[in-house]
Amino acid sequence: MTTNSEHSFRVYQNLLPGKNLTHANQVWTADITYIRIENGFIYLAVILDLFSRKVIGWQISKSIDGELVLDALKMAILRRKPEPQG
Repeated sequence: MTTNSEHSFRVYQNLLPGKNLTHANQVWTADITYIRIENGFIYLAVILDLFSRKVIGWQISKSIDGELVLDALKMAILRRKPEPQG
């Protein structure tokens, strides 16, 4: 079994239906998953560029915390150097 959609957590609305992506760095998305290893789990945070559908940042950690996702985001920013949005 993968995703369990039968939960009591808040479900957020998709803000991108019908959005026409024309170039890289318009929209990034992120996810966290776990990987079973011999003595437990490690966590993988990934940042994807929706236009190119490429992984642009990632991080692996034994802890699922803010540092995990911030390190993945820092990698994406360093690799892509996005223009500031106003």
